[in-house]
Amino acid sequence: MLPVRQKDQIIGTVGLYGRTGHDGALVHGERDIGYMLNEHFWGHGYMPEAVMAVLTYGFDQGLQAVWGSYFSDNERSARIFERFGFQFDHEIQHSATDFFAPGKTERFFRLTPNDFALHQ
Repeated sequence: MLPVRQKDQIIGTVGLYGRTGHDGALVHGERDIGYMLNEHFWGHGYMPEAVMAVLTYGFDQGLQAVWGSYFSDNERSARIFERFGFQFDHEIQHSATDFFAPGKTERFFRLTPNDFALHQ
């Protein structure tokens, strides 16, 4: 059940962020997508709607690709990536001693304007 609608309540974020290459320089025409949603609001369609708006905006602005990643056990993010046509690129296994996500498998995906258009 959804809580009573409240004004000025932040329930999550979604955005496009500068993508850097191996040399640390920004990659022209490409961005990374990042998002998070308070788990109390999962399952209500908020994140797919927000992701759709951000991707539409990015490609309307001329982006050539949007990249994203999720951990292999995150089924909700997997469904979002599938829904919008993201294509698998590679995955990495974080070391058990990594500060960020120790021991987890992270999967990376790329979305082009054409793949996005095919999934509308």
